[in-house]
Amino acid sequence: MFIEKIEIKNFKSFKDIKINLNQELNIFTGVNNSGKTTLLEAIALWHECFTKLLSKAKRKGNNFQKGDWILGVASNKLYPFGDLVNVRIPFFEDLFYQGNRKQKIVLSATFKNRDGVKLEIAFIIGSSNSSTYSIELQHAKRFPYQQFNHFFNNNPQQLKIFYTSPIDAIEDQEDFATPSYIKIRIEKRRSYEVLRNRIFSLFSSTETTRIQFNLDLNSILGTNNSKKLDLSCPKTSTKKNNRVVVNYVSGNDKRPKDIALLGSGTLQIINILLSLYESEEDNQLNLILLDEPDSHLHRDIQDRLIFKLMSFANKRQLFISTHNESFIRKSAHQNLFHLSGTDTQELSPISQHNLDMPHTKKGIYPDLINPIIRDLGSNSGLDMINAVECDRLIFVEGNSDAQVLKLLLNKNLNNKHTKYMFWVMGGINSILEDIRHYKKVFEQIKNNRTLWTKSALVFDRDTLNDHHLELIKKKIKDVLNLPAYTYPSYTMESSIFTNQNKLACLLTAWIMSTSTIEGLHEGDVLATVADELIEAINKYKQTIQQRYDDKKYENIVQLYKNYREKTNKLFNKQELINENDVQLATLVRVNIRSIIASGHLYKIMTKEDVQNIISQVAKKYDLNFNLELNFIDIIKTAISQDSFWFDEAWGFVKDL
Repeated sequence: MFIEKIEIKNFKSFKDIKINLNQELNIFTGVNNSGKTTLLEAIALWHECFTKLLSKAKRKGNNFQKGDWILGVASNKLYPFGDLVNVRIPFFEDLFYQGNRKQKIVLSATFKNRDGVKLEIAFIIGSSNSSTYSIELQHAKRFPYQQFNHFFNNNPQQLKIFYTSPIDAIEDQEDFATPSYIKIRIEKRRSYEVLRNRIFSLFSSTETTRIQFNLDLNSILGTNNSKKLDLSCPKTSTKKNNRVVVNYVSGNDKRPKDIALLGSGTLQIINILLSLYESEEDNQLNLILLDEPDSHLHRDIQDRLIFKLMSFANKRQLFISTHNESFIRKSAHQNLFHLSGTDTQELSPISQHNLDMPHTKKGIYPDLINPIIRDLGSNSGLDMINAVECDRLIFVEGNSDAQVLKLLLNKNLNNKHTKYMFWVMGGINSILEDIRHYKKVFEQIKNNRTLWTKSALVFDRDTLNDHHLELIKKKIKDVLNLPAYTYPSYTMESSIFTNQNKLACLLTAWIMSTSTIEGLHEGDVLATVADELIEAINKYKQTIQQRYDDKKYENIVQLYKNYREKTNKLFNKQELINENDVQLATLVRVNIRSIIASGHLYKIMTKEDVQNIISQVAKKYDLNFNLELNFIDIIKTAISQDSFWFDEAWGFVKDL
C-alpha cells in the first residue's frame, strides 16, 4: 500500500497542488519559500485529521455497521487553535491560503494497494470561528466505509507518520518522558528534545537492535574501525534518578562521552535513523517525512544516506525536502520533484518530464536536473560535475540514442539509485577518430574511480557486416579497456523491426493511445496493423532492390575503406578489415544480398525507411508519424508494457 496522489487546496501558500507520487522515495526540491516544507506539513496535517476523526462506530449508520472504523461522520469536529500540532502557524488564519479563512482547505490522499485497488480519503478544514477549526471527511455521507475497512484490513490505526526536522544540537541533560509526551514532541518537530528517550526506548528492546542501529549509523558516516561510533545506554540511565543517559565511544578512545558532544551531522543521522527504526515493520504503511535531512552532512555522507533510505523503503513511503545541490545530483530522476514556487501546479517525477533539452553535436548530453540546479542558483560546470559523479558514462552516436537508452535503463534498473550520463560522439567516424583521445583525458579524471573505468560505448552497425562488427567491438574492449555494444540494426531506430510481431503489438498500443478515431477495438487494430506492416515491408523490399545499384554499392565500399583506414590508425595498423579493394567490393555485395534474402531488413534500414514504413501504417488511423517527434513516444509505450520488451534489440542494456 502507498499514497499514489496528494491533492492540496487553499493551504498556506498552495492554492491548488497535485502530486503524483512514487511508492518508495519522494524528494522535493525548489528554491527557498517554494513550498517544500509546506508540502510535508500538508501530508502531516492530512494524517493528523485522519487520526483525530478515526473512531469505531457505536451504532449502525447509512453506509457502515456498528463496530466499523469511521472518520467522524456524525458531525463536524471542532478543534481550538493550537490543537493542530503538525503545522507551524503564528496566527489562526495562517493555515489558509492568503489568510482567507472563508476558503476551506481540502487535503486529499489517494491510496493504492498491491492489487491495484485505489481509495481516496479527503478532509475539509474550515473556520468555525476566529479561534476554532472544523475538520470533516469530504463526501462523508457516501464514503465507502466497507471498502475503507477492507482496504486497511480492519485496522487503519496501523497507518502512522514520523516527521523529522534538522538538529543543530541537543540539551546537555534530558529527563525520562512518557510515551505520549515523546509522541507530541515528535509531532511538533521538536524530536531533539527527546532524542535520548527515543534511543533508550529502542535499545531497551533487544541488544541485537542496538548493534544493528550502530552498524547502520557507521555505514552512513563511513567510519572505519579506528573511528567507529558505538552508542549505548549505561546502567546509570534508570528511571530511579529520572535522568536518561546515552553515551558513545569512538574508535580506540573507550572513555564514554555523552551524545550531546557529537557533531550536528551525526545527531542529524541518529535522528533520521530513529524515525526509520521506530516505524514498525508490522504496520501497513509508515509515512516518513524528512525536512532537509542533508543539513550539516558532508556530500559523501549524503550519498550513503540516500542509499540507506532506499533500503528502508519496505512498508515505508519517504518524503524528503531539500535544496542541496549535491543531494539532488546524487538522487535518481524518478525520485525527484521540483516545485516551481507557483501556487497552482501538478507535480510528477522529473524523469516523466519532456523538458526542452538542447541537442548537442558533441559532448555531454544535458542532464534532466540541470534546469533544477540552475533554478537553485548554480550554473558552473553542471554537466561535467554530473559526469564525474555518475555511476556510468555511456558514449553514444547521437542525442536520440541518449534519450532512448536513458528511458530503457530507468525501466530495466535493478538498482534505481544508479546514475547515468551520456556523451554524444556524433557518429561512428568521430568515435573511431576521437575515442583514444577521450581515454587519455578521462583516465586522469577521478572521483572514487576514474571516469574511463565507468565508461561504455554504444554505436550503430551502419554498413558493417556481422564479422567486422564483432571484431571492432572486441578490439575496442581489449585495447582500450572500453566495453562496446551495438544494436543489431543499421540504426538505433530500425532496431524495433527485429521482431515484426512485437512491433505490430507496439504500434497498436501507440495507435490506441494516440488516435482520435472513436470506437477502435484493440483486436481489430492489431490485425489491421499486422497486415499493413507486411504490405509496407514487402514494398520496402522492392524499394531496396531498386536502391542497390552499382553506384550505391560503390558508396558502401567507400565507407568500408574509410572504416579500414580509421581502425588501422586507432589500433596501430592491426588490420581488422584486411580485405583489399576488390575483396571489399565483393564482400559488400554478398552481405547486402544475404540480408535481403534472409529478410533481416533492419540491418540495412535507415531512419528514413523507418519513417516511411510506420507512416504508411499510421496513416490508416489519421496519424502523421514523425520519427524525430514520435519515436520516443513509441519507446515509452513499449516501456509501459512489459510484453513489448525488445530483448533481441536491447539485450545489452542489462550489461550497462
